[in-house]
Amino acid sequence: MPPARFKHGSKAKAAAKVAPVRSSYNARSLQRRAAVGLLNGLAETVGVKKIIKKTSSPKVEAFVRRLEPRCQAGDLPARLRDAVLMFLSNGGVFYSKVLPAFAGDDPVALTADDADADCEAPPPLLRHKLLEQGFRLEAKAFMLTFNSRTFSAATWSGFLSWVKERRRLLGARRWAACWELSEHAIAGAGGDVFHGHAYLWWTDGVGLRRRNTDDLVFDGVRPRVDTCMCQATRGRALRVAAAQGLWYVSVEKSGTVKSAANFLAWRDYVPQAGWFRSLWEAHKLTDDKYAAYPLQVRAGHADRKRDIAEVEADERRRAVRTHVSSEMARLKAGGVFQDFRAFPEVDEFLRCFGDAPLCRRPVLAVVGGTNLGKSILAADILKRVSGILGVPDYLEVTVEGDAFLDFTDFDVRRHAGVLLDGIGDVTVLKHNREVLQGRPKACKAARSPTMRFSTVYTLCRRAVVATFDLSAANLHMLDTDHWLSNRKNVIQLRLTAPAWKTGPALAMPPPCPRATMQTWSVDNVASFLRGRDLAGLASTLQTSGVDGADLLNLDEGVLVKDVRVTPFGARKILRARDAFLAGR
Repeated sequence: MPPARFKHGSKAKAAAKVAPVRSSYNARSLQRRAAVGLLNGLAETVGVKKIIKKTSSPKVEAFVRRLEPRCQAGDLPARLRDAVLMFLSNGGVFYSKVLPAFAGDDPVALTADDADADCEAPPPLLRHKLLEQGFRLEAKAFMLTFNSRTFSAATWSGFLSWVKERRRLLGARRWAACWELSEHAIAGAGGDVFHGHAYLWWTDGVGLRRRNTDDLVFDGVRPRVDTCMCQATRGRALRVAAAQGLWYVSVEKSGTVKSAANFLAWRDYVPQAGWFRSLWEAHKLTDDKYAAYPLQVRAGHADRKRDIAEVEADERRRAVRTHVSSEMARLKAGGVFQDFRAFPEVDEFLRCFGDAPLCRRPVLAVVGGTNLGKSILAADILKRVSGILGVPDYLEVTVEGDAFLDFTDFDVRRHAGVLLDGIGDVTVLKHNREVLQGRPKACKAARSPTMRFSTVYTLCRRAVVATFDLSAANLHMLDTDHWLSNRKNVIQLRLTAPAWKTGPALAMPPPCPRATMQTWSVDNVASFLRGRDLAGLASTLQTSGVDGADLLNLDEGVLVKDVRVTPFGARKILRARDAFLAGR
């Protein structure tokens, strides 16, 4: 028996030999994990939700195949190549050959034309899967896609002849072909970019078996192959899956230039409603085409029509906002808008939205003639309120002659307030005073067409800015009405000059009461008297047709003799008139 020290020495030598191997293995394992981390980061960039946690070669390879068609622009190909090379150089194994563009062993294999062509992702075909390079082609139905910058619209005739000849030689029973404009490709010096699809379907129960795609090359271009991966070898499931692929090629989509087939929809098979919807959701069918095609599919037509209407309405709203924003940007860039002058009324209004707690806040009423910048100034004030409250936007409601305030679209989460533009009657503010002052309560905007629910909103700590033209009715109520004339309820800003800076600041003379009364109509006079609690006398003067000019010239004798009011009533009318003219 050898000495103990000899045995211990042997074990120590053996352990010394194994240690570097284990260290090397651990280092390579860590590198493979790092490569998987890079792949997961790339997946997050391109929008692939599924990630992998293990470094099993089959799972990593399948994950790479999913990323390949999505990594075709910018630095994405280089990032994917680096991650793959890191994985393979540290013990990873792929069971199918890596694409030359990623392996780096054949830089000529991927030409510039192929790289620039419209290599969009495969369509959402039922149970179709991209044929990976190195796999054996064995299918009963598949789609060929040809991309090349050398293709033009005139290539279609040659492509169609090639498809017919190829399907005859290969024994395919059913076929379809189409020629499409590559809408997402950047047009080069040669003009538009085109690509072609061909679908071949064997019904002999055998299909096509090939070790490569050498006999499927058209005009020197090797195709991408999408095979029908239906698990059934025969029966209805296989027919439906293959029919959808053939239908996808033959149907007129966005960008389709020409198409042909010998197995026609509605004659030889009935397309399913879901096929049309999948194309529409993939933005391969316009709204008009999607509305026209499903008319032939009776079931579910009302739902599809409603979906189209909702999408069109949303797209129209977005288009309006985009157009308005671009036009405003163009006007600002052209120097049309200038800085606004400082107004004490605006500063007082903005202070109401500070940190001080308030149960109610006043409405800012901007009054002035046309082309003085009332609406633009009001929008600028609301933007300043947005900065104070930390919300991005405001809601604009064009009122004019409508007394109903539609706040259905008001969202307290993103709107700092509302702009009531062009109100035609001052009484709109008074009739809606409980809502506009922003008391902390929930308000109902409107009921739904089915009367099942109503929109709820609140203007609590939200700004309300209203604009009035000089033609608005009852403007005098801003000075005479007990509620509207109170600055705690309404802050009035009258513009007699442009709101923006046009040189030295212009003095803003106060409105002349006599000139204001001179413009009153019969209804304005009646409304003025009602605001002074003289409703009965207001009806008498309204019946007699007394307007503002008449009221300025009336005396007690005329009121008693011609208008037929009592001497006591005449004195009350004259006291109300004189108080207004005196500014009380």
